[in-house]
Amino acid sequence: MRLSAQRACHFDVNTYSVLPWRPNILSMSHSPYTNEHLPRLARGLVFALVAILLAISSAMAAPKSKLWPRWEAHDPTSQIVIDHGSWRRLLSVYTRPAEDGVTRFDYAGLAGADRPALDAYIAQLAGTPVGLLNRDEQLAYWINFYNALTVQVVLDHYPVSSILKINVSPGFFAIGP
Repeated sequence: MRLSAQRACHFDVNTYSVLPWRPNILSMSHSPYTNEHLPRLARGLVFALVAILLAISSAMAAPKSKLWPRWEAHDPTSQIVIDHGSWRRLLSVYTRPAEDGVTRFDYAGLAGADRPALDAYIAQLAGTPVGLLNRDEQLAYWINFYNALTVQVVLDHYPVSSILKINVSPGFFAIGP
């Protein structure tokens, strides 16, 4: 076996020094790993394989998403339009951009005179037959209903430093509403 001038020495990563080249099976195959690196390399490969298998198995273990007939109900030809004007007005009056660029809701301001307007809007949405709406109108309905209910929950527990401090969800792992 002929040795080239390039293989006359190697760098030992454990002692950070250059050592004379010693032929072994790994170095003959031009691998940068020496025998002492095999256990670390094997552990790394085993860890990577286990991580990949866990990711694949958890993704495959998830149940198939199948909507209940109640949530599939819609009328593609529906011309019904929900009036979100009162919600739009509340947002225009009680949201303000802060110095950090985030738009914030003024819960203290709404807690007074306009609280009945919020409650009436939520009651209007609660009485809406969602299954008679088309998909676009349903999307607007659910987004606005969720946001209005969130504001209502915060107002019911106001003053509160964070929505995560409100405990209305049952269970040990529940955080926030």
